[in-house]
Amino acid sequence: MRCAFLILVTSLLPMMATELTVKDLPSLADLKMSQWNSGNPLARYVATLDLEKVYESESRSQDFWQNFANLAPFLGDVEGAMKARTIVWPSQPLIDESLLKSSLHGYRPVSAVNYILDEAKTSNVIMVGEEHMDSQTRCLLLPLLRGLKSRGYEYFAAETFCSDLAETNRSGYTVRSTGFYTQDPIFAQAVNEAIKLGYRLQPYECIDEPAEIKAADHITRQNYREFTQAKNLKERIFDKDPKAKVLVWGGRGHVYKELTDKTIDSTQQWQPMAYRFKQITGIDPFCVFLPSQTELGSREKETSEFKFAAQKGWLKNPSVLVATAGDGYFGKWGCIEVFFPRQKFRRGRVDWLARDLGRVAVKIPATCISEHRLQLAQAYGINQIENAVPIDRVLIRPGLPVPVLMLPKQGQFVIRVIDASGKMNNEAVVRT
Repeated sequence: MRCAFLILVTSLLPMMATELTVKDLPSLADLKMSQWNSGNPLARYVATLDLEKVYESESRSQDFWQNFANLAPFLGDVEGAMKARTIVWPSQPLIDESLLKSSLHGYRPVSAVNYILDEAKTSNVIMVGEEHMDSQTRCLLLPLLRGLKSRGYEYFAAETFCSDLAETNRSGYTVRSTGFYTQDPIFAQAVNEAIKLGYRLQPYECIDEPAEIKAADHITRQNYREFTQAKNLKERIFDKDPKAKVLVWGGRGHVYKELTDKTIDSTQQWQPMAYRFKQITGIDPFCVFLPSQTELGSREKETSEFKFAAQKGWLKNPSVLVATAGDGYFGKWGCIEVFFPRQKFRRGRVDWLARDLGRVAVKIPATCISEHRLQLAQAYGINQIENAVPIDRVLIRPGLPVPVLMLPKQGQFVIRVIDASGKMNNEAVVRT
């Protein structure tokens, strides 16, 4: 089985990771692999934090924090991920207030989920680009899968899926080998629902590169990946089923449908996957960009458009801005852009888990908790334990209030609490 478990260089523009230059620097991607593979991500989390000063001393703090921002949401550490994004994300240029009001005049907010589902009436291919480091951008996936199924969508293609999904299909739920970003319980629940609804899961990532591509310059390598992703979608789905209705879930700018620089020759610049897909299939996908817009304590990292929309009180839930007259929308490079509300915390958990996913708070039984060490609480479906990705995870930190688990309504779950060594204190079964 081949799988693209990418951590340091997880995706592409607008931010690129720095190439490794210190050969003996411990690889964050290889930390505690045996524990990781056996379902103990806390071991990697702790080992990663232990290397913060090492990476900083080698002037590699950007690599460290990008890796940590990807890892932290898997353990329910949204605040840690937000802190990491604040460090790695560039400050946004300010737009003149009068120009901003002029550019957004005539727009109104509508529910992002409803707008995309309405678009699906006339589009057979929806492409969505998440921000890998921001779990909030995944809160759209579950409701989209449910709504698109009733509109005839049958395929769910995800960049993160491993090439061999036999174990996933056999189990009937998300397992540790399903993919890398599916280690996020939010992503995992969505995949579980996709399987339940009867979607055909389809990997499309570029796994192998020929020697001449590996030796080529960065743009050539990136464009090979983009083209191969597009070609895989064409050959694996549309060559066999030309009228297929497909939700494609990728990362960041892979879903840009237009070139980002129209002043230079296309062969000399980045050519996104959606752009190449349209070229080779003749299919015009509806593309949705999910940028990370909210940073903990760093409003300078928010775009002026986002601040304007937030100040207007437009962002009650994930929204898109559409023209009050005509069919225009706010976006760029052929993508409509989704605006997410600023995240708020209650009982140690983010508000969108309840607001956008309908999850409910469940106390972690005291019999499962040790007061004197860092622990990880994990909740599994009652019949989804072996090799499964949990439905929820959250860190229990010594000396701090115990957070709650956020679980789907009307279910039965097994709660397990482990420490970094993998030792389990106790186990409990709860209902919601």
